[in-house]
Amino acid sequence: MWELARDSGVLEPNSSYAYLMFAKFFAETCVLAVENGKPVGFVTGFIPPKAPQTLFVWQIGVSATHRGQGIAKEMLRRLLQRQGQHKVCFLEATVSMSNGASQALFTSMAKEWGTSCTVAECFSADVFPEEAHEAEWTYRVGPIPIQSKGGYA
Repeated sequence: MWELARDSGVLEPNSSYAYLMFAKFFAETCVLAVENGKPVGFVTGFIPPKAPQTLFVWQIGVSATHRGQGIAKEMLRRLLQRQGQHKVCFLEATVSMSNGASQALFTSMAKEWGTSCTVAECFSADVFPEEAHEAEWTYRVGPIPIQSKGGYA
């Protein structure tokens, strides 16, 4: 996951330790897409303790050669199918205004599920210690309709 993030050219890579921690301690809320034994995409996420019905997506990465093939959307679908027993019915992520791909992904998921996607500022630009860091906006999709078989619509 760290290599995919580092090599993406678009993601803000976290430390390698952070990805190892996600893989070990949050494996239930992470997905790795593999093709021919090689990772081509990942989603890292967690369920916030104060919001047990929400899956918060920390990061989504897809290799440059595999973008535009629906891999991110499929990883989110599979990840949510795993969360059925936890009664997760909201999907959240923070997205910067320059990240059109993530904006399109979350609004498209809302449309696919026939639900809403609300957007609200989460972190203003002035709270980041780095200069020129964009504000991060919370994209909240849901409620996500859960089918009776435990899967998501």
